[in-house]
Amino acid sequence: MGHGPARELSTESGEIPELRADLAQKLSAALEKLDATNAEFKQKRDDERLAQLVKSWNKTCREIDEHLRLVAKVLIASHQLSLDIGSDGGGFTTKPFLEEMREIFPKLQFKLNEDATVDAVSDGVHLGKRPVAEIDYAWLEEMAVDWAARSAIKVAGG
Repeated sequence: MGHGPARELSTESGEIPELRADLAQKLSAALEKLDATNAEFKQKRDDERLAQLVKSWNKTCREIDEHLRLVAKVLIASHQLSLDIGSDGGGFTTKPFLEEMREIFPKLQFKLNEDATVDAVSDGVHLGKRPVAEIDYAWLEEMAVDWAARSAIKVAGG
């Protein structure tokens, strides 16, 4: 137990404040030196970073699902594309996807990278990349339309 009055440790939004830039730089420099001399310590920090990324990715996957559900509704209403959403894998390898119900197009998948970016890919073709924290409806809609247009042209032989 500490001394003094209780302190509020979290904000109402549940977000954790960022470490002040000068303090972050100071600690980063010291930890880089320790990482260079202690491989086990570095590995445990790397493991923790990936664990935090997976936690963030799981939350983002739920948001992606909600956005893709809306994108599917928009595209069926505007262009009569019958689409479904889902995901493959789990944890770090979870890949939310959008697919055409008649399976004439390859899946559009969203894949997490270790650098906290997400790739939009379909049938080995890279359609876009964005940081996890910047995934939003507009980007997902753009990726879906790009995917559908590319797929239609490819299936049509062009």
